[in-house]
Amino acid sequence: MTSAVEFIFSKIRNSEIPPFDLWLPNSFYLRVGEILIETRKPYSYSEKEVKFIRIRILISSLLLYLGMLLGFSSFSYAAPEPGALRGIMPCAQAWCSTGKYAGYSYMTDGIDGNRDGQFVGFYTGAWLDLRQAMDVDGYYNNTGYAQIQFYDSKGKLVKSLNVGPSGNRTEFIPISPPILDVKSVFWYNNTGGGQWFSEIDLHGTIPDHDPPAEPKNLRATNGVNAVHLSWDANKEPDLKGYIVYKDGVALNGYETAITANSYAVSGLPSDATFGFQVSAVDFAKNESTKTPVVNGTSMGPAKYPKINAVNVEATSFRTDWDSVGQSYDVYLDGKLLINQSETTYSFSGLEPNRDYEVKIVAIDQYGRKNESALKVHTKDVPPSAKPTIRLDTKSFDKLVFAWDAVGKQYQLYVDGKPYGSLTDRLSMEVLNLTPNTTYKAKVAAIDAYGRQTESEEIEVKTDDIPPPLKFLLKTVVVKDTEIRLVWDDVRAGNYVLYQDGQKLADEKSVSYHVTGLNPETEYRYKVSYVDSFGRTVESNELLVKTLKKDSGGGPTWPGNPGGPGTPELPPQCTDPNAKDLSKANCKLIEGAQDSKVNYLNLMAAVIPIVILVFGVFWLIRVWKRKMEKASATSIGAASSLKLSDRERAERQVASDRLWKTIQQNNSKRSNNNTRQRKVAKYATDGKFRKR
Repeated sequence: MTSAVEFIFSKIRNSEIPPFDLWLPNSFYLRVGEILIETRKPYSYSEKEVKFIRIRILISSLLLYLGMLLGFSSFSYAAPEPGALRGIMPCAQAWCSTGKYAGYSYMTDGIDGNRDGQFVGFYTGAWLDLRQAMDVDGYYNNTGYAQIQFYDSKGKLVKSLNVGPSGNRTEFIPISPPILDVKSVFWYNNTGGGQWFSEIDLHGTIPDHDPPAEPKNLRATNGVNAVHLSWDANKEPDLKGYIVYKDGVALNGYETAITANSYAVSGLPSDATFGFQVSAVDFAKNESTKTPVVNGTSMGPAKYPKINAVNVEATSFRTDWDSVGQSYDVYLDGKLLINQSETTYSFSGLEPNRDYEVKIVAIDQYGRKNESALKVHTKDVPPSAKPTIRLDTKSFDKLVFAWDAVGKQYQLYVDGKPYGSLTDRLSMEVLNLTPNTTYKAKVAAIDAYGRQTESEEIEVKTDDIPPPLKFLLKTVVVKDTEIRLVWDDVRAGNYVLYQDGQKLADEKSVSYHVTGLNPETEYRYKVSYVDSFGRTVESNELLVKTLKKDSGGGPTWPGNPGGPGTPELPPQCTDPNAKDLSKANCKLIEGAQDSKVNYLNLMAAVIPIVILVFGVFWLIRVWKRKMEKASATSIGAASSLKLSDRERAERQVASDRLWKTIQQNNSKRSNNNTRQRKVAKYATDGKFRKR
């Protein structure tokens, strides 16, 4: 005991305990007697903590010394010197040979059969407060019977372990399951007497509950049926790897953690988007939080446009290609011409008989550029064709020329001067020409290459002026002091009426009412107009004599000499004596009369048909109701489904009567329609005669 106390105080006096650091590489050990408590992480002490340790060691030494004075066996408490532990040997068992916390078993005097130790009295023991909670998973025993009590971080006893003597100090005795969260240990001799105590080594690990940091800067790069992920590497020394998630589902686990800071997710469907996350995991299976979701799209295989050349000419051609992108860059001989979304492009203004390279770059929805190229050879220039001009139609003031299709544009020449402008039509009218005049005409054709060829010149003569349109002047009504004149309509627009050689009136219509005349007097009338050629055209001269003043008759005209009792009716179109009526007026009167008669006949035919249709619908409806009633009566009589002979006969008689009534009604309607048409015709004829 004295040597132990002197050893402790000598260390304090000589300051061999480091003032700021009390640790060994990878582990920290405190020994109570020969009990060695091992922790797995280094710990750095401040100067204040080192002073506190020194005070505790001094107090413990004084208590041990006091216990010896009271007759108890000796008890030693020693702190190892830095680097003073020798005989370090790795744990040989499989359970502690791999993994992050694969530990070592340390004994103060090496692994051997040396039983040098201390004699410990009955119920003598000591507390050890661990600086960090640990999980105790086994021990090495080379001592007598004792009990070790394990307390958690809250001071609660979690387990008591009775240990017995072992003849082999190197035998590891595991504790399964491990005692978790051990913060303090109480060891004491629970036998009936004192015994020699050599060494018990407790082995365990400090549990790691701190997850790694969340991986940073997750990036997704689109690939063909794959997405390539990358992120910044974590710096934790106990990092095992990473777990990748696709749409919230883990693609790997702890055992298959990815050690690199990149990963390719392959085998994905084309043109599909997924959300990816990454987490970090350490050797203690602590997993970090997941990164924010980063979307990545698996692209389909690249598609290249297939180019086709069509309509190849000497100076132009058109190209078409497959729709494999959202837009296309069109190149000709390496020069970008346009970016467009259409899948066709026409090239023009090219040189004949030359090779051109067309390149189409398809840009898809992912921005990929896939290009294809095609060589196209333009045709040679064909020989120019000469047009042939011909006369199509002509009149006294117009000529229409036509020619063959041998170019893209044409220019017509009349008497050596261009007529009109360039045109792509194959005919042209020449207007406002002089009648009975000869003209020379030719046409020039301009082809697709700008070459111009002319036709042979032809001579064409316009027609002569047509003869003037003659018209007839007639009388309609002749009375004692007035005359009604009419004449043919030649669409002159303005007519001049002459009476006895003197201009009487200008009239735009085709009739005129002359009043203020003398009875029984002869008058001469004539009408003239000026046609489009400036010629004055005159009608026939008409001699008319007015009637007597008190003749008592109505108006007279040829075929109706007038006189007392003569009805005042106009001549009919069918009257051969009505020569003073023009053919146009006659047709107009007949058309009006026929239209009225036809309208009345149509109404007389339509009205009975409408009445008949509504009557038929009404009869059908009545018949349906009777049939429904008869059906209901038939269903009610379930015992008899067949009609009797008497009922059948009665129904047949009723049906015959109904059909006969319908036929009689139809006959009456037909007779009424005939009478109505006759009455309407008679009324129309009488009304017309009266008027």
